[in-house]
Amino acid sequence: MADMLKTKYQHDLCLHVEEINNLGHKVRKAFVALESEEKSAQSIGLF
Repeated sequence: MADMLKTKYQHDLCLHVEEINNLGHKVRKAFVALESEEKSAQSIGLF
């Protein structure tokens, strides 16, 4: 999936590889943050 998004962004937005890698890093960090928030909510009984 990451490769598919990378290719799409390169062709559609004409971004450089460094910019795409930076975006990918930010997306991964966001998913990690969401997962940790979900686990915290589960541990206190919100889910």
